[in-house]
Amino acid sequence: MTKTIKNQELFSLLPLWIFAGMAVLGLSAWLLAPVEFVAASFGPTSIRQELSFGIHLDRLSGTVSAFIASIGAVVYAFSRRQLAGEDRSSGFMTRLIMVVVAAYLQALSPGLGQFALGWILVSVGLDGLLRTENQRPLAIRSASMKFWFSRAGDVAMLVAIFSPLVSNLSITPYLMVIAVAIKTACFPLHGWLIGSLEAPTPVSALLHAGIINSGGLLLLRFPHHFQEHADALSLLILIVLPSIVLGPLAMWTQTDYKRSLAWSTVGQMSFMLLQCALGGFGSALLHLFGHGIYKANAFLRSGTLEGMMEKPLYVPSRGNLLAGMLTGFGCGLIGLGCVYAWAFRDIGAMPGGWSLFVIQALAVMQLAVSPASGRQKKFLIGTIGILGGLLYAGATLAMETLFAGNLGVITPLELRGTSGIILLIGVLMSLGTLILAWSGHRWWTLTAWGKSLLVAASHGFYLNPCLPFRSPQVNARIAANES
Repeated sequence: MTKTIKNQELFSLLPLWIFAGMAVLGLSAWLLAPVEFVAASFGPTSIRQELSFGIHLDRLSGTVSAFIASIGAVVYAFSRRQLAGEDRSSGFMTRLIMVVVAAYLQALSPGLGQFALGWILVSVGLDGLLRTENQRPLAIRSASMKFWFSRAGDVAMLVAIFSPLVSNLSITPYLMVIAVAIKTACFPLHGWLIGSLEAPTPVSALLHAGIINSGGLLLLRFPHHFQEHADALSLLILIVLPSIVLGPLAMWTQTDYKRSLAWSTVGQMSFMLLQCALGGFGSALLHLFGHGIYKANAFLRSGTLEGMMEKPLYVPSRGNLLAGMLTGFGCGLIGLGCVYAWAFRDIGAMPGGWSLFVIQALAVMQLAVSPASGRQKKFLIGTIGILGGLLYAGATLAMETLFAGNLGVITPLELRGTSGIILLIGVLMSLGTLILAWSGHRWWTLTAWGKSLLVAASHGFYLNPCLPFRSPQVNARIAANES
């Protein structure tokens, strides 16, 4: 009996060794020249490249695939302990392994066809993981809605792949943008992501740290589809802008830690897509890795972080707030500018151009004047702004340098004509207003309209479309559970 248990224990460790081997294979791209092995390709010449199936291993795809395997290994190890002895553990582990392997092959795909196939397989596996807690009505609803939204994204991707066969119009990048917006839970298509919290914690960690990044990965891996169609990326900016603003607003009003993390993902994924749309692929890749590591750690430790939502916030006076924001923004510009001017001479020539430069300065400003930090001295705010700018620009430059040749080159937003300038002004005004609302919440939350906004934000602005996406079978199961 003891020997049988020991053998079972050793067998359960096998996936960890497999994930380790997958990570090593991905990281081997740093020692080898780019490799592309095509096992099979189908279709007419116009789409044969997109319907190639095999392995494309370069520094970008290899590092991302190693990152996916590492996240999968951590989540699997956590799941072994959390679900030990439960009847559902065997099926859960099988689906978890399937999702990680499918996402891994998706990252290494040589064409859109394999990428779309990976999307579908990941979605199918995730659907089973979300239904682990099938006795909870919200879990059933979110899984059902995720299924239908995923199918809509799959259809958009498949039409994008095969559209050159039936039309001379290049609609592929626009359909890819639609697929990305659906897959990354952009507002108001976010309801399934919030409802997914009903699933076990390892599912949330895997989803928020890895799976949800697939939209950004699509833009990072296949930027050539947008090099002649930068207006498709302008469309993406219009789509993600509401999520960038409303996601953090909803996050700040949540009293549940995990729900706050979920709303954070809505905003963070949209900000990553914004960086891609601006042409700052190195900055977006940095965001992808940083967000994945943070969310995996935050969700897997969520059961030990009692009292996190009750931490008091420092709220400065109005004069100190404005002075602090200007100090943080100005010092952020100095820190960023020192690195980018040294590296590119002309900041406008950097990936993402002046648009990304100013937006990164706003991000540094938010860090410097965050009320969660309790900072109020201008010297300290300025120091944080300069150091934050230096580190942010240095990390972005490192991404651009290490992955040179693997990242796309897109026309910066300010060079896309009048529409680009107008869109840039809208983005900057939205981000500036969001940071002002975060730093100065002491005043506007006391007004009648501010209180109403807080209530609406805490309920997700009443735009959670879970309920319409239910089949009769799902309705029957929900009714049975609620009775």
